[in-house]
Amino acid sequence: MKYLVLFLLFFSSATAFSSFDEAIADYEQGHYQSAYQKFKNLAEIGNAASQFNLGVMYYQGQHVQRDVNKAYAWIKLSLQGTRDDDNEFSQRKSILDIVEKEVVSSPAESEFKKLNRQYGLKVLAETLYPKLKSKEAFPPPKVIRSVKPRFPTKIQGKSRSRRLVEQEGVVRMKFDIDESGRPRNIVVLDYFPSKIFIQPTITAFKNWVFEPAKYSNGGVYYYEDAHYTFAYDLTGGVLMPQKRHVKEILKGVEQGNVESEFLYGFILQQFRGFQDSENYNDWYLKAALKGHALAQYSLGKNMVLGSKCEVDQEKGIKWLTRAVANGQSDAQLELGRIYAKQMSEAQQARAIKLLKDNIKQTNSDNAKFTLLKILLKSPYEPLRDYSLALELLDSMEWESIYDPVTPFEFRSYAYAGLGDYESAFEAMKEAVETARDNDYYYLKLKQKRNQYKRLLDK
Repeated sequence: MKYLVLFLLFFSSATAFSSFDEAIADYEQGHYQSAYQKFKNLAEIGNAASQFNLGVMYYQGQHVQRDVNKAYAWIKLSLQGTRDDDNEFSQRKSILDIVEKEVVSSPAESEFKKLNRQYGLKVLAETLYPKLKSKEAFPPPKVIRSVKPRFPTKIQGKSRSRRLVEQEGVVRMKFDIDESGRPRNIVVLDYFPSKIFIQPTITAFKNWVFEPAKYSNGGVYYYEDAHYTFAYDLTGGVLMPQKRHVKEILKGVEQGNVESEFLYGFILQQFRGFQDSENYNDWYLKAALKGHALAQYSLGKNMVLGSKCEVDQEKGIKWLTRAVANGQSDAQLELGRIYAKQMSEAQQARAIKLLKDNIKQTNSDNAKFTLLKILLKSPYEPLRDYSLALELLDSMEWESIYDPVTPFEFRSYAYAGLGDYESAFEAMKEAVETARDNDYYYLKLKQKRNQYKRLLDK
């Protein structure tokens, strides 16, 4: 926990990320103008910690003229976005009580009402509300050939109730589709309730064939970031959670419990038997407005992907940004992926910062993989870093990203970028042979191999 001078508690989190973390660093270094602007950007999209910190800066007169009325207004506003069962709520409330002793009631309340009209939860709900839909925005790619996953119908050594739980589940995957329709770079995005379904799913899925992506003239191209969801029910019934758990969650929902609101949304999204009853984004929104970081992440990701709502990347990014500021590492990775796809240098640089921070926190191979694509393939020379790419490749275990070709392919690009064409040729030769052995499209890899050979022979 970090503290401001005097007696005011400066809220932060040990797992805080991105611009909120940067704002704290700026503040501690005395860069108050920069800190103020970063806090204000987050405060305007409802981040309670940043709203509170703006109040502190107005109280202290840091970068801004000291104004206890504005301090009171920002700190009071921050209580709206703080869960009342959170220890931070009582801490902020005690600070508000101290500040309130110095304010003039009428001007202070006027300042609060003004902020509430601009950035209050009601306004936030209206401006960041998802436009709900009954279907997914992007249907899954067309399957040409499928292979059914194989796994035991019983899990030895488990009680009957435990076996039933583990025989129902969901695996969501992101992958590329090469020019021959084969899935490449398979990444598991989510799974529920345990990892038991992951390996059988990947073992079968790597042998699937999809309809290749096509240009308007009929030519095929390599398609990135397709999505597919497997929902399993090995018990022969409808995929449903246990009734006693649902009963407990619904009781909490009736009481306005934020954790229950999130869990109810989660149930609606994960279990097929509930999916037609209500829209899970409604419940994620309720919890997100109360500061639930995982709900903010879930809602933001759904808005970006168009999951039971219209695609709205701008609003989705705002929710993901709030989740990141609240310490949600999955949201940080998701933002990194989004910015990595953008074409401006500033956005790709932002992606690099997010992904590096995520790697420091989680050591995620998924974050390393996304970062590698920027370091090796960015159109902006200052962002490419072939030495760092090799370091990342050496540190990866490739257990969460299935593709036998990519490690050789990426290593080849890194060596070529460093001018080591002998190593680049050898790595690309391995990539071509591995692609051929696995029936992947390898014409472009072969062309690269030949290119490196010509450079080597000069």
